[in-house]
This record gives sequence, C-alpha cells and structure tokens, in this order.
Amino acid sequence: MEGLSTIPLINYKAAANYLAGYQSQEFFEQSSSMILPGEIVRQGHMRGVQVVGDSMETTYHDGDWLVCRYIERFNWETLTDLECYVVVTESRGLQVKRVKNRLRRDGFLRLRSDNRTHPPFNVYHDDILEIWHVEAQITKYMPNRNEQLFYKVDNVEEGLHDLRELYEQMKEENQELRQFLQTLARQVTPTQLTPPPPEAPAR
Repeated sequence: MEGLSTIPLINYKAAANYLAGYQSQEFFEQSSSMILPGEIVRQGHMRGVQVVGDSMETTYHDGDWLVCRYIERFNWETLTDLECYVVVTESRGLQVKRVKNRLRRDGFLRLRSDNRTHPPFNVYHDDILEIWHVEAQITKYMPNRNEQLFYKVDNVEEGLHDLRELYEQMKEENQELRQFLQTLARQVTPTQLTPPPPEAPAR
C-alpha cells in the first residue's frame, strides 16, 4: 500500500530464540510483521522489538513495541550517549537500554536502565552482535504526564494555605494579647508602678 511499510516483529517468544535465528532469513519469514506509516519507518533496515520487563520504566513499559533502525558495525563508535538502543550480545541476548558509548576509548558500551533498581553493566565489543537505534514507540500505556506536577503544585498550594491560616491565627492572638496588655496597663495605678523605698541599714 502507498505510504505504508511492513517491518518484522521480535516479540517475547521470538526474543528468546533470537540468538539462534537472527542470521536466518527463515527466522524472519516465520515471524509476525507490522504495517506502519512511512513517516514512522525511516530508510534503512527496520524492525519492531517488544519490551520485556520493567527495567526501562517509566520510558518504556512491559509489552510496548519499539520501532528500531539497524546500526551498521562501522557506525557503532558514533552511538549517541544516553539515547536508547536495542543491543544484542551473545552473553545477554536482547537488551533495551540507554547507552554510554566507550567503544573507541575503552572497548565497551555501558548499558543503563531508566528504572534505577536495575544496575548498569558493560558489554564489550567482541560480545556485541547487533545494535538497533530506537526510533519510535507504540504503547497502550497512556499516563497523565502532568499528574506528578499537578500533585506537587497541589502540595505547595496546600502548604501555602496552611501557612496563611497559621499567620491569621497568630495575627488574631497577637491582637488579643495587645488588647489584654492595654487593659492591664489602664488598671495599674502610678503608685503601684513606683518601686518601694530602700530599707534603712541595720544599726
């Protein structure tokens, strides 16, 4: 169809067998596919990868689909720090992570999760099989992105309201204290305010 592109999909089940079949044309012929608008699918080798687990929350959620573009091996050293990639390694399989690129200097990528309960780890050049750049996300998760900000503003407004009430209360108590002191001052005679004469020294 005009303006549409079809890309193969790597879902939960396919991801488990990816290392064994990723170089086989038969593997992708048997996999599912997705039709997307051409505006989403850039030129190049594209693939859809399903997110597994919570390591990239709150950016990507379990079950989300990522539209990814294949990065040629000779471009690995130019990966942009802190962007999201699908990194395929012999030791760990498919990993969706943010990347700190240390290939040119130290020979490894440092992979980081957005969910900080998952610690970062390094993958070395010889262990890496493929790298895909995340270009787009398809998700059923539709959070209110202003919700957290709304609650923060609401807490500040509540705090200001409490401070205003406390100020009015203290102002009222201060006025009552001032009136009490004025009344007390009117009730005290000048003689009561005169200190008694000193006692005569004993002889």
